[in-house]
Amino acid sequence: MKKVLLAAFISLACTTIALAKPCVTEACFVQHIKGHTLDIPNSEITPGDLPVLLDFLNQHEEITAINLNYTKACFGDQQPCWDFIRDPGAIALAKTHTLDSINLSGAKITDIGAVALSKNPRLTHLDLSSNDIGDDGVSALVQNQHLVYLNIDSINQLTDLSMIAAAQSTSLKYLSVNTFMNPQNITDKAAEAFANNRSIIYLDLSGKKITEKGAKALALNYSLRELYLRNNHIKDKGALALGRNPRLVKLDIGGNEITSRGAIDFAKYSSVKYVSFEFNQIGDKGAFALSQNPFIRELNITSNSITDKGIINLASNRQLTGLSASLNHFGKEGIQALSHHPALTSLSLDYSLIDDEKAILIASIPNLEYLSLGLNMITSRGALAIAKLKHLKTLNLYINRVDDDGAVALAQHPSLEYVQISNNIVADRGALAFARSTRIKYLDISGNRISKQALAELEKNNNIQILYDHSQQV
Repeated sequence: MKKVLLAAFISLACTTIALAKPCVTEACFVQHIKGHTLDIPNSEITPGDLPVLLDFLNQHEEITAINLNYTKACFGDQQPCWDFIRDPGAIALAKTHTLDSINLSGAKITDIGAVALSKNPRLTHLDLSSNDIGDDGVSALVQNQHLVYLNIDSINQLTDLSMIAAAQSTSLKYLSVNTFMNPQNITDKAAEAFANNRSIIYLDLSGKKITEKGAKALALNYSLRELYLRNNHIKDKGALALGRNPRLVKLDIGGNEITSRGAIDFAKYSSVKYVSFEFNQIGDKGAFALSQNPFIRELNITSNSITDKGIINLASNRQLTGLSASLNHFGKEGIQALSHHPALTSLSLDYSLIDDEKAILIASIPNLEYLSLGLNMITSRGALAIAKLKHLKTLNLYINRVDDDGAVALAQHPSLEYVQISNNIVADRGALAFARSTRIKYLDISGNRISKQALAELEKNNNIQILYDHSQQV
């Protein structure tokens, strides 16, 4: 769950502008080699840059993986702000003889490019999420018996046809077909096909039309270790069926119309360690049942109508290491119960009416490494208390009321690496404190009042990936 939470934390900054120059030259490529990977996120490489890129790859045969993620390249009305690598890039990369891992997320690839990539016998890992691929392209890709990892998230035109083809693969171990906004025409037929697959251990079918029937079929697949079915329609009986699967380790059944009955039945049988019930209606009764389960280590119960009573019950589970409980109805009593919890290392309480008094209570949880408190009412008084958490590595305080005093304290923290402090009231003194940090790797300081001079100092710190909206610059 921590990886999911961290990804969500970073994605909050998608509307800001990364302070990075285009990387389309050999000199820049050299700077982006990480081990055996050429890593150019927010890529601006176009078909016209392909000769330089291919020549570079031919000269560096030690490079076996390439990341040309285009997903965050353009923003709002700027689309399209430059060209994409498109099918010519996919076709060219498909012919390389050294690459076994390719990421072309958001690169405007169609079935033509996907079919070309499917013919590469060396390819084992492929990310084509957020492209324009249909059933034909996916059906071709899954016939490549060397392919182990396939990410085709955010592709809206897929149907059961390509999923049934994917379910016949004997090489795939990781398959992600997550769709957040537009449910695809993928139904229980696909789920029933995957029930018979014995190679896939990670399967994400979020945002589909899977019901209780499909959940019951998937529950019989004992090869699966991680299953993500967020935003489907499995309801209480589907939750019970999945809870009976003894081999699942991670399960996401958020947004599935599950009530307290489903949570209670799930908790009786489940041995899942990491589970998400977010955006359901399990209430305090469901929370109590889950608190009694001896196997759960990380739990997401965001938006489930849970009050202090439910949080107090969950706090009594001293084996819980991660809790996401944003958008519920608890107050000081619930947070006080969580304070001093000895095992919690990850806590998310976004949009939970957290003020300084509650933030100070949260700061008494001794082993927190990840803390998300966005969309609350925290000032520098609360931030100063949070800054005393010795093990904290990731902090999300977007849309609060933290000023320079709090920012300075956070910038001096000995272990913080990821800081999201956008839309607060930080000014130059706080920004300059971050500019002097030697620990922080990622900083989103958008929506604050930073001068051009202070921002220039921030940019001099090569250790930090900075996100800032220049339109808000003083």
